[in-house]
Amino acid sequence: MRKILYLTLAVLVVLCFTAYASDPSEWAKEEVQIAVDAGYVPESLFGAWQEDISRADFARLAVNFVAYNLGFWHGEFTDYVCANTDIALFDDTDFPYVQLAARLGITKGTGDGRFLPYEKITREQAATMLERVYLLYSNSASLGKGLGYSDDDEISAWAKYSVMFCKNYGIMQGVSEEYFNPQGTYTSEQAVATFVRLGNITEWRAHNFGARFRRKMTRDEVIAEYESLEWQEILNRIDTSYGTVLYMVTGGVPHPGSHSLILIDNNGFTYNLSADVPPDDGWGKTPELGNISMSEDGKYLTYQVKFESSAESADAGVLHEAGTYYFEADLEEGKCKFLGRE
Repeated sequence: MRKILYLTLAVLVVLCFTAYASDPSEWAKEEVQIAVDAGYVPESLFGAWQEDISRADFARLAVNFVAYNLGFWHGEFTDYVCANTDIALFDDTDFPYVQLAARLGITKGTGDGRFLPYEKITREQAATMLERVYLLYSNSASLGKGLGYSDDDEISAWAKYSVMFCKNYGIMQGVSEEYFNPQGTYTSEQAVATFVRLGNITEWRAHNFGARFRRKMTRDEVIAEYESLEWQEILNRIDTSYGTVLYMVTGGVPHPGSHSLILIDNNGFTYNLSADVPPDDGWGKTPELGNISMSEDGKYLTYQVKFESSAESADAGVLHEAGTYYFEADLEEGKCKFLGRE
């Protein structure tokens, strides 16, 4: 009798849960099912499809997506890419999948050593992480012909290119034809659907089919990896207390003669110190960097880029104005700062 009572109660609990748990919206059902069948959707999202997704769950979804597309189970992928996910990179979370997302360069947190794992992810934050997942396999992304939303000015400067990328590839659109709503929240079903769309990009799939994820654990191994690349030449190497800076030029398609300044810190993390340098032409070519010099305290690198004339692209609009652009790279933070133009 007691067993029958327990069984009845269990059935009632299941029925109640089923009645109140959310199903995907009609527009999302097909894409959600594709992702569920593939096996990369975190269990925490099941039954919460129409609820806002947290930053931690979005990071977990991103890591699972990458692992799936490389043919790894999550545990294998964690061991293969970074065994030190137990070493917290943020002050407010030690979730292994958040550490791994940061290790892969998919997220940099929100600043001041925080990630804010339980905060709802904003639409512009989601767009940024989606673009970074794409760039794990591709050197560039087509930015299309701009944004064109009425609330363009509300999109953070660090997110504009990512939003443009997502719009151009049909990964993530605005909340309407007129508005993107960058600070708005993002639901679980929207997040899952956008990863399915990311996986369907022809160029991304072409890169992914032959991808070898060779992320290394140490600074020396990362440097050795850069040195082994036939299509990339290291022009200068600067060793600092914060890590090693490589000044490189990338040859061949799609970026002939594209120059970059890369920091590999003491933990093997890689940062692009020339991220804010405007392209020289519509193909994404970055010009030579001049007058690279170190500050007396060894914390900053300054450099400049000179453009003889202005240039613009039919897709991206104005690329740069004529003049000399000045930049400062913070080696401790791994960030690039535009100082001005003259």
